[in-house]
Amino acid sequence: MKFTINKSSPSEKITIGRPMQISSGLYGELALEAHALGGAIVIMKKEMKAVDAIDLMWSLCGIVSEMVTCLHDTCGPCDECGCCEIVGLDDEYIRLPEYVLEEAGLPSNCKLAADVADDGTITISKAGHDFDLTDVPPLLLELFKNSDICLRELEEQLMAEGAVCGGNGCNDNTGKGASFTI
Repeated sequence: MKFTINKSSPSEKITIGRPMQISSGLYGELALEAHALGGAIVIMKKEMKAVDAIDLMWSLCGIVSEMVTCLHDTCGPCDECGCCEIVGLDDEYIRLPEYVLEEAGLPSNCKLAADVADDGTITISKAGHDFDLTDVPPLLLELFKNSDICLRELEEQLMAEGAVCGGNGCNDNTGKGASFTI
């Protein structure tokens, strides 16, 4: 079940309402553990039985499945354009030695772009984006390819940095009632 937590300011504490605690099976638990992940916080029992661990893993798989569906809906299916046949992904991106980037005043992790002049001169500069397919772990790239997500469009979404998931999804409920504070 999905709940929405709305904060009125960034400094406001997050409270977890009783319906969410009950739905998650955490209501009444005294020992909880919070894991800060990239873009999420997972709150779980500090000690779990095997069945609890399996239930949590299955629930997390459900969230992953929703996100893959969301990316597929946003990026669309692969239309046989050839972009999804990424065999030598590393060969398609520009990499320079760290000392060259340092001399140019660029951070070692910046994205680079190349412009080719008519005379064959290549000018390398900082790209106009911070994220692209090189930021996606290879295992996830395989998942996306197997899910028929167009990788060309996914890269466009990464470079644009716009929202692709969230908003008005199904089963949205606002957790109200007694709460504990994180």
